[in-house]
Amino acid sequence: MGTRADGFDLGGLSTLDDVAEAASRLARAAAGGEITLEAAERCAGLLDLVRSSLESRDLEQRLVAVESHMKGADETW
Repeated sequence: MGTRADGFDLGGLSTLDDVAEAASRLARAAAGGEITLEAAERCAGLLDLVRSSLESRDLEQRLVAVESHMKGADETW
């Protein structure tokens, strides 16, 4: 099930690729007059929030992996 905002189906937003695809479809919908520019702007704000959250989650996961690897490396010395 996708995320809906202002009547526009943003689709699943669980990856950065999902967000990029939704942004592309949003731009096409706004350019084609399927949704108002105001609705597109609100949806774009939501997409930016989701993108930022996904990037933060990804960075945290990478940092945890690096820290875990470094801790393991310290124990082998």
